[in-house]
Amino acid sequence: MAPKRVMGLGMPNPGIKMLAYKLHLLQTKWNQPTSAGHMLRQSLEVFQMETGLSTNIIEADYDQYETLATGGWWKQIWCLCRRYDVQFQLGSKCLIPLLRVGDRAIMDVICATDLFSQSAWRSINRVRKYKGLHSLADIVICDGRTVDPWVLTTEGSDSCRVFSVEKPTRSDFTTFQRAITFLTSPTHRLPAALGAYVNKPHRRDIWFISENRRHLFRNTSPSSYVQYTRDENARSTRFSMTFINPIEMQGQHSMKTRASVQCEDDDSVIRVHSVADTYSPPLHRRSFLERVRAEPNQTLWRTFVTDGDGSWIYESLLSNNLVMMSDGAYEPLLAEDVCSCAAVVMCLRTGNKASLTWVEQSDRVSADNYRAEILGGIALQMLVRIACEGKYISPSMAPRFGCDNKGVVHHGNHPWRPLPANQGQADVLRYYQSLVRTCPMKCKMYHVHGHMDRYLSRAEMTPAEILNCECDALAGDALRWAVANACYINRFLPGEDIVVSVNGCKVTGSYERAITRHWGEKVGRAHYHAKDIIPQEQFDEVYWDGVEKVLSSCPEMFSVWATKQVSGFFGNNHLMNHINGHTVDTCPNCGCHPECPQHIIFCRDPARSAVFNSSVDKLVEWLASQRTDASLTLLLSEYLRGRGDVLMSSLCTPRSQYHDLAEMVDSLGFCNILEGRIPRLFYDARLADIKRRHLSKHAGHWCNGLILRLLQITHRQWTFRNGTVHLKGPDGLSPRQTTALVRRCEDLLWTDPSTLLDEDKYLLELDFDDLGDGTSASRQLWISEMEAAAAAARTAGLEGADDFVGESYSAAPAPLDTE
Repeated sequence: MAPKRVMGLGMPNPGIKMLAYKLHLLQTKWNQPTSAGHMLRQSLEVFQMETGLSTNIIEADYDQYETLATGGWWKQIWCLCRRYDVQFQLGSKCLIPLLRVGDRAIMDVICATDLFSQSAWRSINRVRKYKGLHSLADIVICDGRTVDPWVLTTEGSDSCRVFSVEKPTRSDFTTFQRAITFLTSPTHRLPAALGAYVNKPHRRDIWFISENRRHLFRNTSPSSYVQYTRDENARSTRFSMTFINPIEMQGQHSMKTRASVQCEDDDSVIRVHSVADTYSPPLHRRSFLERVRAEPNQTLWRTFVTDGDGSWIYESLLSNNLVMMSDGAYEPLLAEDVCSCAAVVMCLRTGNKASLTWVEQSDRVSADNYRAEILGGIALQMLVRIACEGKYISPSMAPRFGCDNKGVVHHGNHPWRPLPANQGQADVLRYYQSLVRTCPMKCKMYHVHGHMDRYLSRAEMTPAEILNCECDALAGDALRWAVANACYINRFLPGEDIVVSVNGCKVTGSYERAITRHWGEKVGRAHYHAKDIIPQEQFDEVYWDGVEKVLSSCPEMFSVWATKQVSGFFGNNHLMNHINGHTVDTCPNCGCHPECPQHIIFCRDPARSAVFNSSVDKLVEWLASQRTDASLTLLLSEYLRGRGDVLMSSLCTPRSQYHDLAEMVDSLGFCNILEGRIPRLFYDARLADIKRRHLSKHAGHWCNGLILRLLQITHRQWTFRNGTVHLKGPDGLSPRQTTALVRRCEDLLWTDPSTLLDEDKYLLELDFDDLGDGTSASRQLWISEMEAAAAAARTAGLEGADDFVGESYSAAPAPLDTE
């Protein structure tokens, strides 16, 4: 099932297909206001509640933690991600929130130790769900250190969250209590207190205290509460205050500070143990530049430049006077894995401008001009979102975003349309669509013709066309500067709910293609190393991109032959002899023993060698048609004609520009080259030649053509060999059988007439020229008659009959039908 990238059959892998479909469903339906979107969100929450981990569970060790989860949809994704080295990152909004500074999930702490077995994990987890607990903040009171006595009881949950129905046993409670003692201390106090609250607790809060600590409140309903007054005569300590005189009150009280209390039997006297402020988000109104500096990924904003303080952007949006434009740049001759974008906004009334440039380094597959254009659209959307954050949105606000790429315009105007599974640049397109969907205003994208400065003067261009030309120049300058200084943005955009990576590389297109590629390289690396074909450390030196493109575009049966050739599982005589034991394990052309898979390449039969040299001549003609460097053409020609007896490094001097390439070719070996596994240095050498000679060629296309023609050289050897074995003449015999028949006739011509009976001597009196010019059937008949005559002479005891020339024709090797 290995992919064609590593010369496998390319059969579909059911596990990879299943994982790819699940990931695609998540990306297209997640956070959508549909039944499928709600189901996915709820199922994830149930899965997180069941395991009790606060981190991204899909990135946790499946072999270690799988005992905490029952079988289901999410557990299957977890298992498949582990099997195929897929990293599945969930946004912070998708995780169960922790409540206090320094907080950790209970099961995270338990599983991080070696003191409990997996069966104990299940017991602890069962009690945890029964009591509705998730993190350490749930088991301690307001001081953030002392364990709530309720936690050590057998009472059930008082959480506002929904937990599964559990029925823990007595031994489960005992194990849970031991775990709590381990987490804290014999006195049930944490070693270090937790910090302030950062989220609202999910356990029911009923006790609060006033800011001056003179009144205590107990909530009895949404519209009433009981108020207690502090007993000034009671002895108070730094850890305890006493409150008395409960009074029923109507309305609501201040709930800024929660309290942990101990009640007397009649609830008339309440002792406060500790207090803690509730969490409230900051209400400070930030300026535009403060909001920019507060963005999580600051690498996106280090090139942001604006006139003034940037507040004019919102004012221009409010009056619909803002022109917004984006553009992208990609220069493969400069850097194949880098693209850039620029976004510019301008107020038509005041002339104020703001600009932003991004340069992203990804990989050769992902980086292109389309990705750059999408990133430009994202930059504009983020700029507008920050400008309007916390502002009044008028119904008349109708921002228009310009771009010279119709694909970006189409996806921006149809943000609810799902993307297909094989959509290119799907990661940034989904993010772009989500920004458009959640934009507080109704956005409209429009197309602008690019590079209009080549055809019109600046006075003849519209403001949008002028901005587009400025964006193009900014993106190009940013790309060249970033490549020279190796300064790029962080590829993970803020607010992405789901990010899928394979082996640490973010997936930008089809999940199935990316996972299959990584899995195939992993399997191929192990296979080639185990078979002593390519060492593990040299696997990445092979130009697998070209192998994949060639075998994916050629006829299917040619691809199958290539797989059989590299695996050794094809109909050579060595394998056929191993299967049936009757086929002679020799080459049908040169007679070499054994006929191993590599012999297809190295056979020195004169006819085979002539075909090989003819194939090399065709390769040289093709290299000349592609304007290949003459020294490289000569180097390849001499190396191939050496048939593995000549090292390529011996054909060039150490100062040659191709010396490193020659050493890598020698390291890989002649067989790898003739089977299309050329080193990546061929690509680099061709790319350097194109730049040096200013050719309008593509290095990848040249390498693909070279791989195909090298494979064709080997394939012609295989077809010529099969023709020797299987090609039948008009008489129904193969060339090998015809040769054996003629040789047998020549042997029998030397038979001594005295060794035959008198009635059989006529067989040697015929015209041998007629026998040679006759049909194979007549020769076979004459051989049969001669062998019968010899047998009769031996039976009669004729002197010399035992010296009959040669072996019987019927004893000759059977035809080599190897397929």
